[in-house]
Parts: sequence; structure tokens; C-alpha cells
Amino acid sequence: MSENAKLSAINPEYPESGGFIKESSTDRLSEGGTALKLAPSPALRDYPSKLYVETTTRCNLGCFMCVKQTDGCGMTEGEMTPERFAALEPVFPHLESLVLNGIGEPLLNLELEGFIRRARRSMPAAGWIGFQSNGLLLTDSRAYSLVEAGLDKICISIDAASPETFRKVREGGSLRRSTVPSRPLPPPGSAATGRKFSWG
Repeated sequence: MSENAKLSAINPEYPESGGFIKESSTDRLSEGGTALKLAPSPALRDYPSKLYVETTTRCNLGCFMCVKQTDGCGMTEGEMTPERFAALEPVFPHLESLVLNGIGEPLLNLELEGFIRRARRSMPAAGWIGFQSNGLLLTDSRAYSLVEAGLDKICISIDAASPETFRKVREGGSLRRSTVPSRPLPPPGSAATGRKFSWG
């Protein structure tokens, strides 16, 4: 059987004369000539597979390299509200990842745990929720609260290994060991979350 005939047998949309698989097709031939169903490319899906949500444009530091420190950047300070976040809910069941940060410091938004809980209820079990933080506001109790809400990952941004350099780069901050909680977070599979948590 010709290759075109095989394609026609899989999908009538591709006639035997000049049949081909379009880039958007999820059908592919195995070695035995049977159709394999593959997930479409992320760019061709009906919903995004990765979503980045700015939870606040406010920050507790004044880093010189941040776009907010650029003259005339014109950025408005504001917060993501629960009502606005709820409008994203139709996307959650399709997500592989949800990243809750952009320009601001996510821990300044006191609704953060609520956002995480809301998304976690609808997201696939394999999907993860995370954000990047300077970590200066991450107390033990807040870390536990975030993990129990369903957070999977936190990436701590430090930018310097010495206290002196850190103070120059991260205006308003100080390098300290307490950036990471002093007591262990709930372990994977615990009653608190049932999920694996990771630091970055």
C-alpha cells in the first residue's frame, strides 16, 4: 500500500492522490501502519498549556536592573483581584503549569493562597503551580500556608553571594539564611498536600 493510501485510510481528509498530514494533525503512522494519536503542538491547542499571571506589580525591593526603575516606564502599581483571577478558570483544566509572577513580588498579594487553591481544584493532577520570589517575606507560616494551598514550586532569586553585593543589587534587602523556612515543609504524600514540593 502506498504511503498516501495509508494516510487516506487513517483520515479521509487526506485523499490518496497527494495526501499528506498537515502540521496541525495529531495522527501519525506507527511502523505497523496503524494510527497513533499524539497531543497537538502547544501552539495549536484550543487553550494555553502554560499560563503566566501577574499577581501584583508591587515589590518590596528596588533592584537597579528592574524595568520598574527605568525612567518613564509608566508602570501602574496594582494587584490581581479574586474576581479577575476567577475569569481565568476555564483555562485551568488544560494547564501543564501556572506561574504566578511577573514584575512584582507575589508574596505581597495576600490573596495568593486563594489563587492557588482555586487553580489547583481545576488543574490536571500532573499540572504544577509555582512562582519566583526574592524570598524576604517568606516566613515559616507563610511557606506552610502556600504548600497546603497546593503550591508545587518556589524559585528563590538571590543574585549575589555576599551581603555587600546583595545590598547594592537588591536595594532595600539583605542576604540572610532565613530566606528558606527553618523547619521542613510537609513531606510528599503527607496529609497536608499529597503532592511533591520543590525549591528552585
